[in-house]
Amino acid sequence: MSQGGAVATIKTEEEQEFLFKMAQSLSQGDSYWLGLMGSSVDGTWQWSDGTPLENGPQFWEHQPDITGENKELCGRLTPGDNYRRSWFTSRCSGHLRRIYSVSQHALCASAVAEPKERARIRVYLRS
Repeated sequence: MSQGGAVATIKTEEEQEFLFKMAQSLSQGDSYWLGLMGSSVDGTWQWSDGTPLENGPQFWEHQPDITGENKELCGRLTPGDNYRRSWFTSRCSGHLRRIYSVSQHALCASAVAEPKERARIRVYLRS
C-alpha cells in the first residue's frame, strides 16, 4: 500500500467494534481480510505485526481448526448481527477487500472507488 500501512490488527474490543461498524456501513455482504494468519506447524494464530492472537481478545464465529488440510488460513471480518462473533477463516489466497492500519489514528478499508475521509477513518476504495 502506497500509504505505508499494514493489514489491520485488532488488540482491543473497542477496535473490533469500531472496525465492525465501519465494515457494516461500507459492506454489501463483503468480507474484509484482517492481518491474521494461522500456522499449521504449531496450530496458533498470529497478527501481521508478529503478536500472537492469544495475547488479546478474539471474536470468532466458530473456533478455527488450522490442522491437517487447512494449512494456509487467514482471518476475515464479515459484518453480521454481532461484532463479538464476526471473525471467520478463509484460504489466504482468496480475493477479499482489506482493512489497513495506516497510523495510530487512521484505519482503511479497501473497496472499489475513490478515497473518502471520515473522522478517524481513511477509507481507500480500490480493487
